[in-house]
Amino acid sequence: SIYLGIPIEDVENRTEIVQPLVNRQQTFDLVATVWARTSQDVLHANGKQPVEGAEFEQGDKESQAVEEEPLFSDVIFHEVRLQDKDLRTTVNFTVPTKLFRHRDLTNYDLRASVMLIPTSPSLLDHMTGSPRETKDVSQFDIETS
Repeated sequence: SIYLGIPIEDVENRTEIVQPLVNRQQTFDLVATVWARTSQDVLHANGKQPVEGAEFEQGDKESQAVEEEPLFSDVIFHEVRLQDKDLRTTVNFTVPTKLFRHRDLTNYDLRASVMLIPTSPSLLDHMTGSPRETKDVSQFDIETS
């Protein structure tokens, strides 16, 4: 059975059921990243510049690739629970104003992402290929403590 109506503690083989990575008791860190586009020049797969105002072709993945860099990336909350409410923080970073000098701005020119990372012990500890398993969080470029 994929889902059982019994407490998880009573399940003999937990690999046979679907479980949430984060439940009400699980703590997690929140990582915020602010991304900025590094290039306005996007080439189609055929190497030609896109025509101004033309939309990308459906399925043309290379033409949809966006080069970007993080302006800010750090853990903004430590050991938060789902029931925690009204959390607030302030982060300082600089946005290069040259981003806004282009005539055609898109939603990729400046964007933010939030990543939820369960703290140990968690089900993520048992996943193969997870950043925690390989101890390689360098791909996220964040401070870990």
